[in-house]
Amino acid sequence: MWVFSILAVSILGAAANAAIRFAGQRRTQAKPKRVASAADRGRDNRNQACIILIVVILSATIGIFMSLRNQETGIHWIGGAFLGTIGGLVIGLVASGTIIMAIRYVRSRKSAV
Repeated sequence: MWVFSILAVSILGAAANAAIRFAGQRRTQAKPKRVASAADRGRDNRNQACIILIVVILSATIGIFMSLRNQETGIHWIGGAFLGTIGGLVIGLVASGTIIMAIRYVRSRKSAV
């Protein structure tokens, strides 16, 4: 019986020693570099908002002109503006997010080299 208790203590000791070594390794690892600072993220948000606003204005204008041009569809100009605005929000959000993502990727590649 005492053999099993010695074996259990040695296994627990080895596991505790491995856990301590593993925890020590995690503390000594280098911290990852930050890709963007808070000022960069704020500038990105402002740029994205400006891009979305421009795209919404353009698409709402296009929606108005298309609804006025195609009177047989029965869509009032306000409906055209609404549909253009919704489309502009979606397109502007996706396009500006993709552009900012690509710019961040290029900057991170340049700083890594």
